[in-house]
Amino acid sequence: MRNVKVAAVHFWNVHCVENIPKMLIWPLLLTACVQLFGQPILIRGQLVDTRGTPIPFGTVEIRHPDHGTGVAANESGEFAFSVPPERTADTLLISALGFDPKKIPIREVVRNKPLKIVLAARIFEMEEVVVRPSASKGTMELGHSRMTPEIYGGMHAEQLTQIGVWMDNPAGQSGMLQTISFFITRSGKPRSPFRVRIYAAEGDPVTVGEDMLTESLIFEPAKKGAWNTLDVSGYRIPFPEKGLFVAIEYIYTKKKFEYKTVIGDHIYADYGVVLGCTWEYAIPRSYLNYLGKGWKLWYDPGTPFGLPNPRNALIKITVSY
Repeated sequence: MRNVKVAAVHFWNVHCVENIPKMLIWPLLLTACVQLFGQPILIRGQLVDTRGTPIPFGTVEIRHPDHGTGVAANESGEFAFSVPPERTADTLLISALGFDPKKIPIREVVRNKPLKIVLAARIFEMEEVVVRPSASKGTMELGHSRMTPEIYGGMHAEQLTQIGVWMDNPAGQSGMLQTISFFITRSGKPRSPFRVRIYAAEGDPVTVGEDMLTESLIFEPAKKGAWNTLDVSGYRIPFPEKGLFVAIEYIYTKKKFEYKTVIGDHIYADYGVVLGCTWEYAIPRSYLNYLGKGWKLWYDPGTPFGLPNPRNALIKITVSY
């Protein structure tokens, strides 16, 4: 109670308090306490499986289309971030590749006490895709492969966790995914490893669906300012008639992959590779996933160069059929 009395004296003199109706005193005192003690809540902890083994590179988010936020765990499953006091009514969404997501109300989080968040392994049930033999077998290349050097740029931003491209299947022909290629620019930290994610294409209009690659596949680019190709044929990933999504996921591994980007008057705290992009395709197929906000179609008309086409990420694949 001593703190409450100090707060009351600080905001009003004793005479004012004595003359305020009793029914109004407690709301005023509560407001004073919030101003004094409404500090951000530090949420920190570790993601582990049911055996206590750390889960690397999971995410802890507060979902909101405009004010979402979150943090990615490191390779030891550890994370930490601050939550404004006005967000205490929200819920944490914890996700990790290969595990069932979990929700924890923020009001249940003990201030400054580390959390040990246990996630259960997920059982994946993939829809069977039959690859029928045809008279002519071969491969097809899909995605974004063209690039005009004069207008070529990269994609990077704060709180950006994944960049994905919808690999449409215009022929409607089923096949098997063979290779994935990423154009890694010379900007940023081109040798920084990232995780490759592959998702089913669902719904109409198409959206990012369930994981098709259920293992953690970390890829470290060998070349900068060039295409880097990864052979994924051994994973036996089917290419459905509706196509699929291929994405890079930024993962925090070492401090040396951090850097700053200055755009106008703003300084961005960035990390990892800068993925190349192109304006040469009329249809937007690139999607961005920001912490706390989820996947959104990235429709950028290329305003810096006055171009009518959207900006698309330089990711391409080969499929055998």
